[in-house]
Amino acid sequence: MELVDDAIRKFETVVPFGEEAFMVLRAHLLVEHHLFAYVSSRVADPEFMKEVESRYSPVGSGLGLILLAQALTLQ
Repeated sequence: MELVDDAIRKFETVVPFGEEAFMVLRAHLLVEHHLFAYVSSRVADPEFMKEVESRYSPVGSGLGLILLAQALTLQ
């Protein structure tokens, strides 16, 4: 639960109230950052992580990254 509380505190610090477009963008980037951190913590191969983080990776962002993180939870 501490991890969730830390994420909420970070979210409140980073994402200002108001200016909805910037708020949504910053929230998206924060969630993506945490997904990358989660995937990195579950993957032992640094070369694979370079591929995931590459610009043209199909799992580098969005739904692909979410599905990769979900698949890693099922191991």
